[in-house]
Amino acid sequence: MRIIFLDFDGVLNSQAARAAAEPGKLIATTLLPVFESKRIDRVLRLTKEAGAFIVVSSTWGGMLPLDTLIGCATSAGLVRIVDVLHSARFQPNEPKQNLILDWVRKNSPESWVVLDDLALPGLPSLVRCEDGIEEEHVAQALKILRRTPVAQEEQSRWLVCIMRETEPPKVTFFDNEEKAQHFYEAGATQWSMAFLTRVLKGPRLT
Repeated sequence: MRIIFLDFDGVLNSQAARAAAEPGKLIATTLLPVFESKRIDRVLRLTKEAGAFIVVSSTWGGMLPLDTLIGCATSAGLVRIVDVLHSARFQPNEPKQNLILDWVRKNSPESWVVLDDLALPGLPSLVRCEDGIEEEHVAQALKILRRTPVAQEEQSRWLVCIMRETEPPKVTFFDNEEKAQHFYEAGATQWSMAFLTRVLKGPRLT
């Protein structure tokens, strides 16, 4: 299954559209997300051409009842929604990319892309639409969704986090499970707490 993580504000509308919100020009009313028809059409074309489904990653999911949110989206034509991230576990201070990567780890989609107006560091498949989705964003997203899936071993790496009582946590990444396990076991008795886990590979931060 191919997945589009879809934000609302900044993707399905522009700043000018949100400010104007004139009846008849936008598919929305007060206190509901503002949708521009041309932005909706671009997302619908993307879902059709890629054979993709939608996971709503907008924080509107944590502000509206689920049936209101789904009703608003489907009335605008977004009928291929399979999940809403924030409805089940909305945490205002939790980075959105954590929710997205958690969903990807649990559901293992064939390919996925994030449409958002925020930078969201650490997401390898982000198409940033800073003031509404445009044709170039559709082309970028389609290219990502059509990529040949990468083997799990190639798109993940191993993380070892160690903690001592008097020091801040230290995180070390390994591309090889054996090396990560050796590092973990070699110093496990010296640490007050430690864990080893596999994470999706994203841009390395320096």
